[in-house]
Amino acid sequence: MSKKPNVKANYSSRTPKRRRKRRRLKKGVKILFLALVVLIAALIAIPRIRTNSKLRSLGYTKNQVAQIKKLDLTKTILDNGYYSEHLAKEIEDGTIRTEYIPLYTAITGEKTLTEKDYLLYNRLLDAGYEQDQIENLFSQLEFYEITPLLVFDYQWDEKAYIDDCIKNRATNSPDSFTLTGSYRTAYKVKKETDNPTSVSALVNQTYYLTDSFVPSELTEISSQYAISDQRLSKPALDALVDMCEAGITNGTQFFVTTSYRSYDTQETAYKTFLNTMSEAQADAICNRAGFSEHQTGLAINVAATYETDKDFIDTDVYSWLKATCANYGWIARYPEEKKILTGMGDEPDHFRYLGRDLALAVTESKLTYDEYYCLYLKSWEDEANKPAEDILNATDYHNRSASPVTTSSPQETPEVTETPETAPAEEPVQTQEETPTEKPEETPAENG
Repeated sequence: MSKKPNVKANYSSRTPKRRRKRRRLKKGVKILFLALVVLIAALIAIPRIRTNSKLRSLGYTKNQVAQIKKLDLTKTILDNGYYSEHLAKEIEDGTIRTEYIPLYTAITGEKTLTEKDYLLYNRLLDAGYEQDQIENLFSQLEFYEITPLLVFDYQWDEKAYIDDCIKNRATNSPDSFTLTGSYRTAYKVKKETDNPTSVSALVNQTYYLTDSFVPSELTEISSQYAISDQRLSKPALDALVDMCEAGITNGTQFFVTTSYRSYDTQETAYKTFLNTMSEAQADAICNRAGFSEHQTGLAINVAATYETDKDFIDTDVYSWLKATCANYGWIARYPEEKKILTGMGDEPDHFRYLGRDLALAVTESKLTYDEYYCLYLKSWEDEANKPAEDILNATDYHNRSASPVTTSSPQETPEVTETPETAPAEEPVQTQEETPTEKPEETPAENG
């Protein structure tokens, strides 16, 4: 009897082979898949690791690197190699203004940036300075050393200006500023003032009033406070009376020698000098017609009632006026210690009415009015250069508190010298008539 074939055995012998093939196939796919995952992860991780390493090598911490990525600043920072302690801190605090990143990297040490720095940056752009020039200025100079560039002629070589500032740094400060070189040419650029009817109008050797401009509400000043035939715009006159009365109470009496002067009067004065000297010599003595603040009806020259034996700048009257005039809406327009900025020397007796808020803000800023106007009030040459609205609001003098200037009490004021017994303080008019400091309106030597 023949044996039956072992079907089960044959079946069993074939099945494992097929299973082994399936296992080998699945194992290969898994390995390939894992390899692809590892490769993809490496492709993603390696650039990230490299990016993190580059950012860390610039000086940023792990948290700051995370913030840089969150703010999408990686490319900007790496492409330019931007780093400074101040920039890193602003990034970490979340207070960074990305449009000023170059400015953050320009400052060093413990210096920080405020809204007025941002505004100055934009004003310099508007004045034609390139970004690298501005970075160079901020990296080496203080705020008070940069603001004069808003008034000076455009400086193609900012490095020479920087060197001059550094050379004179031992004697310069926010209160006093001078340079070795000359950076401003009178009447080189001429622009009609932006707002001739406003109390804030800027008139100097660049900004002028037209020959047809006459201020409104011109009112004659009482002989109690001025020599004859003097006039001011009514708001300025009211403030002048208050200041004069305070001066009398304080024992520092003064009176007005020059006030409003018309375009024609100024032109006559200027031509008188041109008849006997060169244009450059005449410009050094007298402002050209249209370029005198006296045409605004908001400017005065004054003299000390009793201190006639001193230069005005050495009088108690000058000290008192300079310290307190802002409380009455006036500023000392041409400080002797900053004549390189105003282009006007030897006029400590010239005062300008701005209204109390603006006068206090200008005094608080320690800027000349030329600088203050060009930084905070001037219209923009290119609207695209204007900073964000919140910066403009933060640097608007109406929104900034200005503490009143301390007024000297009569007891604190130095004793007034050489008061004539026949001319009591209550009757300054007699002394005004006798003093040699009187200057009638037609006097051509009046520069302001």
